[in-house]
Amino acid sequence: MEESKELVCQAAEEQIKLATIWQIKGKFSQAIANCEKAIQLQPDYMPAYLTLTQILVQMGQRQQAINTYHQGIETVLTKAGILPDKQRQNFVDGESPIARARSDYREAIRQRAENGEPPKILLYTNCPGIYGAEQISHALMVQLVKSGYRITCVQSWADHHLIREREILGIEHIWLKDNAHKFVYSATNISEVAEIFASIQPDLVIFADGGPIANLAANWLAMDLTIPYIRVIHCVVLDWAKEFAPYLCLLPDIYKSAKAIISVSQVNIQQMREQFELPEHLGQVIYNGRPDNYFASCHADDRVSLRQSVGIPADAVVIFTSARIEIVKGYQYQVKAIAQLRQLPVWSKLYFVWAGTGTLETQLKADLEELGVRERVKFLGERVDIPELLAAADIFLLPSHFEGMPLAIMEAMAKGLPVIATAISGIPEELGDTGKLLPDPNVDPTATVQAIVETIQEWAINTDLRQFVGHNCQQRAMAMFREERMLDSYLKLIESVIRSPTS
Repeated sequence: MEESKELVCQAAEEQIKLATIWQIKGKFSQAIANCEKAIQLQPDYMPAYLTLTQILVQMGQRQQAINTYHQGIETVLTKAGILPDKQRQNFVDGESPIARARSDYREAIRQRAENGEPPKILLYTNCPGIYGAEQISHALMVQLVKSGYRITCVQSWADHHLIREREILGIEHIWLKDNAHKFVYSATNISEVAEIFASIQPDLVIFADGGPIANLAANWLAMDLTIPYIRVIHCVVLDWAKEFAPYLCLLPDIYKSAKAIISVSQVNIQQMREQFELPEHLGQVIYNGRPDNYFASCHADDRVSLRQSVGIPADAVVIFTSARIEIVKGYQYQVKAIAQLRQLPVWSKLYFVWAGTGTLETQLKADLEELGVRERVKFLGERVDIPELLAAADIFLLPSHFEGMPLAIMEAMAKGLPVIATAISGIPEELGDTGKLLPDPNVDPTATVQAIVETIQEWAINTDLRQFVGHNCQQRAMAMFREERMLDSYLKLIESVIRSPTS
């Protein structure tokens, strides 16, 4: 029996492979025929509905595409026994399986409220690590627990200090079966999402989404079941609008049904309106924030001892970067800038310190060895003492290709470091009239490198200027990027949703 099911699944997969080939060739009628054969073979094969949705969008049949995705969800959930089968149960005229599921869900929530149980909040994210978006989600979950809510986190499996901190606080985790970063998976894992919603029956879902198109199936099902939800979109990259163009038609309904659409910067909100079909009247900004330890000053002795621990002289000028060691973070531009700086008199003062890990690390070390400057660049790996490391630095540098609203820049600003960063996405909004904005490396990488060289040379020589810029950065961070302000904004929003009669 199991072998027979596997053969049927393989046959359905083959039909979708053929459909994709015809789709690329522009033979849409043949592609549709293959999708329909796949659905006949396996009616609950969600990738077939997703591929068919994509083809219909390319043909200009937008509403039919939306209906197809919706039909796929209902079929999958009915076949899985998650939705009631109309043919086997008594239904009121005109009532759909989704409508029945909605009423069952509302009744469960009502009974829980009558019993005086605390509201349940599900934080559903495709960002399972320890970096920017993950840290914001973590801070929010911790605060919600302190405020009396029951919290469950849904994400891909991970094992790091944030997970362990949450477990100590009693925050439960549900691990997604596959990699939530994969778009196809997060758009087709509808049975898994439905089972999670049914087991938790949340009063509210907070989607901590790494982009506008993330967690598509989970967002859609929350909308379908009328579960109150908030979308927090941490990053917007314009290229994603091209990459996922066939699925953008599914976003407007998701936006309109949300209790709130949150972005981390004004520029990201505008990009969502221009490229990701966010209606003009929707969307608000809640700036990310950092905890008090980033704003605390460091004792001079601690600064010296930290430098000694990594082999840096007390009088050196330290350029610090804390970020994943990946191409997107622009480390390659730092290497090119170092190649120029080593020819200048200021080089005798300079050390670079990089905190983070990533796939580019081996190549960067080889490049630095070839330049003969390996001893001037310290690779610290993944660190949890970033506030202390910032206090031991003199300049912060982040020449990224794209960002949302980087926490690393906020942290450097909070410590009073002058910041050098690329003028992309939310960074100009973050720095305001402080720091130094570099030319966009996506437009002119040579100009980016040259600006890094010139700024480091100027700031390394002029201590007063460096301190003046750092002071301005810190004042802006204190006014805009404190964690207390961020959490207060989220808690007020969440409380208003939980207390809303429509919820």
